[in-house]
Amino acid sequence: MGGEYVIEVGNRRLVPAGINIIDGKKIDKGELEEEIFVIDEEEVAVNVNTPHDLKIAEQLFIKKQQKRG
Repeated sequence: MGGEYVIEVGNRRLVPAGINIIDGKKIDKGELEEEIFVIDEEEVAVNVNTPHDLKIAEQLFIKKQQKRG
């Protein structure tokens, strides 16, 4: 997994992924106040758009199932 946009949070380099929630009344403003929620779950970082992406998602799913026993 890679990313073009990296942010620093504490002492960690992270790539944003996930859901953005924007107050519709502020949609035309240039830069908005933000909160960052960090979750260490690999499967959240997968965006399936290609057969290769699907293969990665499937491998992560199998890995997660094996950990559960």
